[in-house]
Amino acid sequence: MKNNNIQFNWYSSWLSRDTEKKVDLDYVLHHIKNGDENAERIEEARRLGKSDDRYQQTKSSLPVIPWNATFSNLKKKGYIQTMTGFIFFDKDNLSDDEIKSYKELLMTFPYVLAVWKSFGGKGVGCVVKCDQVTQDNFSNVWDAIDEAVGIGFDPGVRKVTQVNALSFDPDIRVNDFATSFFYEVKEKPNVSRTSYNGSLNYSSSSSFDENGFNYTVNTSNNNNLKPLNYLSRLSTIFPFIYNKPKVVFETQHDTSLSDSYGCIEYETPIHHTEVNEHYIITEGKRNHCLKTILSALLVLNPSVDKALLYFHFSRINQSQCKPPYPEKELKSMFNSFYRKQRQGKLYATSRLRYIYFEKHCTLTRGERLSRAGKIGRRVRKNNTTRSIEHTIEHLVQEQKKITKKLVASVANRTPKIVARHWDVFEDTVKAHNEALIKKR
Repeated sequence: MKNNNIQFNWYSSWLSRDTEKKVDLDYVLHHIKNGDENAERIEEARRLGKSDDRYQQTKSSLPVIPWNATFSNLKKKGYIQTMTGFIFFDKDNLSDDEIKSYKELLMTFPYVLAVWKSFGGKGVGCVVKCDQVTQDNFSNVWDAIDEAVGIGFDPGVRKVTQVNALSFDPDIRVNDFATSFFYEVKEKPNVSRTSYNGSLNYSSSSSFDENGFNYTVNTSNNNNLKPLNYLSRLSTIFPFIYNKPKVVFETQHDTSLSDSYGCIEYETPIHHTEVNEHYIITEGKRNHCLKTILSALLVLNPSVDKALLYFHFSRINQSQCKPPYPEKELKSMFNSFYRKQRQGKLYATSRLRYIYFEKHCTLTRGERLSRAGKIGRRVRKNNTTRSIEHTIEHLVQEQKKITKKLVASVANRTPKIVARHWDVFEDTVKAHNEALIKKR
């Protein structure tokens, strides 16, 4: 990127308050590619894994840069000088194959400048070019890019002051001719309401587009809550799930469930879905993409004439696949999925979530993270407690003497975690161990 004159702030570590130096884009990308003096330390941390204390020690001592903005000194909002014209994104919890696939996918977007393996080696980081981003519209632009790319980036980095610990990846992908993402303000869609029927199901609504195709899926959850609503316009959007053949739709929550801040919290997990958008289907990705589109088309339109469905599917193939998928294989795919739909074997998938923030939620980013963090801690605590409880019940049945070390080993938890929750089970364990001694 020879024409880029941005000088990024370079901080010696995550905890460093003062800028150590200013560096250009080529310098940063070169550092990630070669690792320089940190390459061996990063590789060692990846081998140790996140559970090892040395992993975090290494990460916290690496140099960091804020991709989104430049600062006069401290990496805080009050010290922002200019926006860089770049926005940082990342995605974690990926396998090696998924990392490679996501690198290839992300580089098909003209506005993605670079993609690399994250510090931990289990995810990817990427930088998107956008000349229109400002401090005021940063969150909206971040959301728009996240929606356009459609792989579900980590929302935890959605802040203008976000810093990134510089990783090491000899296979970093760089687009020297990246173009700027075009940001367009969109109106919030108007979503219909449905009646609750007490179970999770997917069914077509009575809304149709100009071609006679349904575009709304009405979905209820099974937790005695009001219904959730899902919206998908197949004429302009197609859900894209990389390496996943099942279709996934966007969730539109019933706003009557929200509190005054625009936040919904659930005690038990509720079903939700996400839309993933990708507008040009390149060769090598056509099979997965077309299966996803076809699943949506058939699930949304169970009663539409077969010939009309195929005509619409074929038109999508011609307009969005570069080059179009062969007609013979397209017909074979359609007939196979059509049979599955008629046999009840074709369905949409959903995921689980405990918290949802409306588009216009008034909570600040910090307040949202705080709420999500509290719920996350509650969920982790409950899961850990249940795991320890089931392990103790199992050991009681086997008439074994129960110790913290044994419970940690059987439950696949660290001794430190088990000790943290031990007081809940201490009386039960003590009574069991005393009974065993008496029997002997």
